[in-house]
Amino acid sequence: MSNNKTVSGLTPNQRSTLEAVCDTLLPEFTTENDRHGLFATGARSTGTADRVERLIGSIRDPQDRARVRLLLSVLGSSVANLALAGRFGAFSALDWEAREAVLRSWAHSRLPLRRAGEKVKSDVQELMKRLG
Repeated sequence: MSNNKTVSGLTPNQRSTLEAVCDTLLPEFTTENDRHGLFATGARSTGTADRVERLIGSIRDPQDRARVRLLLSVLGSSVANLALAGRFGAFSALDWEAREAVLRSWAHSRLPLRRAGEKVKSDVQELMKRLG
């Protein structure tokens, strides 16, 4: 695309942040007691970010789509993460523990934009329930 955006309107950086959010909320891990590999199936291997991106693209209100893109941009900003969550680095560049800490700090924030992160989390979890 000429403006380097995806079909849903996400920039590559926003898409990277979305993938990191999905991977944080639905991580892959292995354990001896998981004979069928159910816990090893995380967001990345199931295409969760692709599905969430399609959902973002299907949001009818352009202002709501813009708000989601803004949330992903802010979450992906190193400076914003430092100011709002005390973690310097783009969300997608942080390790899993740091990403989880950032999401937790946003979920408990008094700032409306940060609380929107909790909405994204619940939407991703609801999507995963539907997709089974």
